[in-house]
Amino acid sequence: MDALCDHALFNFSVQDADLMDYIEAIQGLLVASPDTDEEQALVLNAINVVEEYILATPHTKATYSYLLPSVSLLKQELSYYVSVPSTLDGPVITDDEQGSMSGALMPSHVPNTWVHMSCAIYLPELYFVHHNVVGLDALKPRRKLKCMFCKQPNKGACAQCAHPKCTASYHVQCALEHGVTFHDTSGTGTSYTSLCPTHHLRRPLPLNQ
Repeated sequence: MDALCDHALFNFSVQDADLMDYIEAIQGLLVASPDTDEEQALVLNAINVVEEYILATPHTKATYSYLLPSVSLLKQELSYYVSVPSTLDGPVITDDEQGSMSGALMPSHVPNTWVHMSCAIYLPELYFVHHNVVGLDALKPRRKLKCMFCKQPNKGACAQCAHPKCTASYHVQCALEHGVTFHDTSGTGTSYTSLCPTHHLRRPLPLNQ
């Protein structure tokens, strides 16, 4: 595990302060010599956070795609050391009540509670404070919505179609798996909206409005 502390990923110069913090967080976890399955799973999750951050918007993907081969290689090399547990010590509150491990996870301001990074980015009530996700209490109305894809009510916060009068809703993870695109309508990566499959075909959502 010590050999990974000097991985090529940590030698790149990155201008994005948040991305640099996430990369340094990986190195910090590796320096701490994680030896339990849970600690090693946190390292893998931190790598997933970096990967999803890079892929989250067209701008970050275009600017930092050169990091992806190193991210992928580090993940592969880490797999030789890691036996990933099925759950973390705490619930995943935005995607389902069973503690789904799909997708990168971010810590929330609530102790031992995790949030899918995709939910933290695309649900408007959530935002980051010192790399912790804040705004969970505001998700209560969204948790009552039924996902049009998995058909499961009360299984996590749902996003909603931005088309006027459309009542379609969907979990962010389910939506991404079914090809729904979240568009940056702020131009700054701070506000995203989406259209359900029906209305996306009828009227593509304009950007930056």
